Amino acid sequence: MANAKRQGAVLVTNEARQADLSQTQPRNYKIPAVCKLDGVNVEAINLTELLNLKILW
Repeated sequence: MANAKRQGAVLVTNEARQADLSQTQPRNYKIPAVCKLDGVNVEAINLTELLNLKILW
């Protein structure tokens, strides 16, 4: 995640997105949730989204 932020890259993960973080302890946040936090702001996508990007084909 730090490397993706430093390089301005997109992070690819297979972890599911969490809909409601208000009921979740921060230590249980999944990677996509952490990427959206203030100060992190890294785009996180899954493998399917990566394969659907038109820049690859």
